Amino acid sequence: MKLIDDLWFKRRDIISDGFDESLEYISKIIPMKIHQFRTGTKCWTWEIPKKWTVIEGWIKDSNGKLLLHSKDHPLHIPTYSQGVDKIVTHDELMRHLSYNENQPNAIPYHERLIYDKAWGFCVEYSKLENFKSKEYHVYIDTKFEDGFLKVGEVLHPGKVDESIVVVAHLDHPCMVNDDLTGVAGLVELSKKLLNRQNHYTYRLFLLPETIGSIALLSQNEDFIDKIKCGIFFEMLGTKAELILQHSKQKNTIIDTISSSVFKNNLATYKELPFIGEMANDEQVWNGPGVNIPMISIGRGHYSEYHTSNDTPQIVSYSNITQSIEIVSKILEILDIEHIPERLTKEKTDEKVREQKQKKHEQMIDDYIPKRLFKGPVFLSGYGLYPNKKYNLYDNLSDDACKVRLLFNYFEGDKSISEISKILRWDFKKTLSWTDKFLEKGLIKKIEIK
Repeated sequence: MKLIDDLWFKRRDIISDGFDESLEYISKIIPMKIHQFRTGTKCWTWEIPKKWTVIEGWIKDSNGKLLLHSKDHPLHIPTYSQGVDKIVTHDELMRHLSYNENQPNAIPYHERLIYDKAWGFCVEYSKLENFKSKEYHVYIDTKFEDGFLKVGEVLHPGKVDESIVVVAHLDHPCMVNDDLTGVAGLVELSKKLLNRQNHYTYRLFLLPETIGSIALLSQNEDFIDKIKCGIFFEMLGTKAELILQHSKQKNTIIDTISSSVFKNNLATYKELPFIGEMANDEQVWNGPGVNIPMISIGRGHYSEYHTSNDTPQIVSYSNITQSIEIVSKILEILDIEHIPERLTKEKTDEKVREQKQKKHEQMIDDYIPKRLFKGPVFLSGYGLYPNKKYNLYDNLSDDACKVRLLFNYFEGDKSISEISKILRWDFKKTLSWTDKFLEKGLIKKIEIK
């Protein structure tokens, strides 16, 4: 696809010239409104970071031999790395190198420095053997400045203003399947919607992952009640079977229709619960205090994930097309059936809670957590991010994933022991992490009587 060929190698960091240029490129294919949110703006528990630009970065050994340079591949410099210009020891350099042992000839994509405020490099694991010096000269020239986080909105008006949203993320530099395939799919879906008489209004959003959705919704909270449901899609281009991940509510009309469409149109597929394998912006739209039923559609993790091997060669246009045909069928049926009033979060009935408390087999130190926040929690900003290792593939570990799910269940209607059963996570770990949210003032504690 021309869009993928033209955009995939751009430095599409969340607030960057590369992102803005890519959004401008797409706006010439499908007309869109560009929402802008100033850097430094507080968005629930988050804050929009500065615009970031990398000028140059390299590593030289003690003999002046060049071991790595950003001109060889943009991913050598992690997103939002701080600048540095100094001599470091071998041990210190190793602490600032990211690599992927499972893809030894690939450069990993590292985005965590946006929150860690540190410098670093990404390197192929197979090239670590070249780092033999006792000392190295490390140099990174970056620029942080005020700017705007940008979100593109493609509007397809319907007979009513009640809206169905479709979301894909445009960031992730130099990668294709994650998520230029979702972006390309959204563009094709928009073309299909142009030729339909729609009952509902359709709003298609292209944005930076997570923070883009948080900025959009936190600054437009009156918009939330106008949305009936949504679909997030990404990683559509590989040959793996399609995955349907249900909304957090599980039993809304979009869940039911999507299950039916998958069953009737695909020979093989996976059907998983909310964030069963993939975790992305549905955590925002269907997250605490928002609770818009949002399914996600994709093809799951793949060996080239978050590496320089995620290139046009690993995806096919036919796989993207098949994905969009499925999404189009789901939306067509939704539009015909006219969605009833969307489900919101479970309303806690005091009598039900009292009965639950009486029947509850209380474990030592068990209690009911009630959130004092809206949207997904900015874990790094509160010192709650579960993994600080520079080999970021450990972040896909079970405990790390559980922590990122945990705050979805702080609605004041479930005890910690009940949450641990839902997450299939050890009670002591669930309690320990919940206590950390309590210590940060993010939840209040309801005693079980």
